[in-house]
Amino acid sequence: MTSLPAVLPADSHVHSEFSWDTGGPGSAARGTMRATCERAVRIGLPGLFFTEHLDLEDSWFTDPEDFADHERHLVGEDGVVAVPRFDVEGYLEEIDRAAAPPSRSC
Repeated sequence: MTSLPAVLPADSHVHSEFSWDTGGPGSAARGTMRATCERAVRIGLPGLFFTEHLDLEDSWFTDPEDFADHERHLVGEDGVVAVPRFDVEGYLEEIDRAAAPPSRSC
């Protein structure tokens, strides 16, 4: 019988709303960085590594079937994928918000 580790390992591959494959900060994925951090604290995870997709090429050819439903809007009729630019300022602001202690006021 295998026993569980006394301490959970860090999660070293997490995408937030800033990774284009999640739909972006304006999508239903909004708030996933903060929610992920809150859940990690709740379950005792010692650390998280956000590994956002940051493609230096802003477009390439693909087959639409290679993309999940929530990503297909990025594929044009010509098969060119056009991903949004990475929002560095927004990303860093969200990291600061997610790392801040929870507010005790409503």
